[in-house]
Amino acid sequence: MNVAQSSASAALNALDALYNSGTLTLYQGAIPATPETPISAQTALAKFTFADPAFAAPIFTSLQEVAAASFANPSVAPSADGTACFARAVASTYGTVLADYTVGAAWQPGATVMAGQYVVSNGNTYVCQTAGTTAASGGPSGTGTNIADGTAVWNFNNAGSTDIVISTTALNTGIPLNVTSLTHALPAV
Repeated sequence: MNVAQSSASAALNALDALYNSGTLTLYQGAIPATPETPISAQTALAKFTFADPAFAAPIFTSLQEVAAASFANPSVAPSADGTACFARAVASTYGTVLADYTVGAAWQPGATVMAGQYVVSNGNTYVCQTAGTTAASGGPSGTGTNIADGTAVWNFNNAGSTDIVISTTALNTGIPLNVTSLTHALPAV
């Protein structure tokens, strides 16, 4: 199916309106199997509130309609120290879960990483399988599993970036955090 730009834009506008004044909470721990799976052992680290409207008007680029998120306060102080691995968006009405997102930052040399953590390296996203310390240079590459990187072990997740990009996944209560990128996209021709 080839979706028209106007149809994709209308669908994206309808989806994005659900986020108005909702929240985006960053968590440490493994991303749940589905957005319907309750949060259990994961630790909440930081909470952002979406603006109203939560997303800019969609624009057409590279065969898709794309809309960028906007937050009521673009900088928040984390409520706990930890490593951000995923985020959950919740609607302001009835606390309905809207989506779970992968959260990551650029790969860093000599960094301590935990299982479930995402990094962006060599144009791809990887999820940490075995916690450890990354190598002094390079970073994971390729599309396989069990990719050694210092004492850490990674699995290829996908080509491109994580859903949400932040400057560092190592959050500290004393250091404000900004979301660098969160966009929604729908294919269109």
